[in-house]
Amino acid sequence: MGSDSFASLLTSMFMWAFLPKTATNWAMQVLCRGMHPSDPRYRRYWVNVFTAIVGAYLLYTVIQVERELPPNYYALFSMSQSTFDQRTLKMQYRALSLNYHPDKNPGYNDFYVQVRNAYDILRDPLLRGVYDKFGASVIEQCSQCKTERDYLLRGLYSSLYFYIGTCGFLTLYSFMGQGGYGLFWRYLSLFSILTLEIQLLVSSSDFLATYIVPWRTTDERITILHQLLVVVSIALGQVGPVWFPSKDDMWNARMDELEQLSNLNIGEGQGSFGALFAPFRNEPKLAGRLKRRMERMIVNGQIVERNPSLKSKTQ
Repeated sequence: MGSDSFASLLTSMFMWAFLPKTATNWAMQVLCRGMHPSDPRYRRYWVNVFTAIVGAYLLYTVIQVERELPPNYYALFSMSQSTFDQRTLKMQYRALSLNYHPDKNPGYNDFYVQVRNAYDILRDPLLRGVYDKFGASVIEQCSQCKTERDYLLRGLYSSLYFYIGTCGFLTLYSFMGQGGYGLFWRYLSLFSILTLEIQLLVSSSDFLATYIVPWRTTDERITILHQLLVVVSIALGQVGPVWFPSKDDMWNARMDELEQLSNLNIGEGQGSFGALFAPFRNEPKLAGRLKRRMERMIVNGQIVERNPSLKSKTQ
């Protein structure tokens, strides 16, 4: 939690900003080959493909967030936060010490040190409660802390990094033109997560343990909620404007379609004129006659345009 979470948020921001639309454009080249972008069906297919890709990437991100978390101290002793008891802890620690003691297995010295540190924390009720809510980093950083209140203040201070970083992240995301949709609900969700986190940290029990990854600690569940808040906010910011565009976006889309149609018509017109003038390329005399006739047509058209009386007669 803290600086590591903020670094992962920056990675998520850049991946979400470019990957879904890029993947959608590649998919459309394969699925709708030969269909012009000005075709109304193309836009409808693009929206559906884009939504599917965002949904799939969102699901992948949610699963990846949990998998990237390292095993917690409870997992070392084949337990979880909800199934912990001192007797099982001592039995498991004794078995691990016998199997991985440096005198018996020198290659597992680092693992043995990790097991020893985990045992020292979990067997102490105060440190175990701090570990459950804030992780091992707060215990390591706050060597002068003596009471639960000391650790709580230190843990809340560490949590501020996430919320300060997330506010900056959302502001930067908005400046990139990606976060305008649902801005109010995004900040409301951030405030709701903050309220939920404070409630979990000051409460004696974790009511989320039954519903969200029960094999993880409270600190790890909070970390997962942090990540989910960000990726879901970005996903909604991507899909929302596509399904519910503003009036300005609708007009801009229509203008782009008209421009594409105009370019298409110009290209078709140039091709048609090229086909009509092709027989005159090898006939200089005929080409000269055609040129003079077209010049007269242009002159006559200009005369009519400049003379209101003649213009009214031709209408």
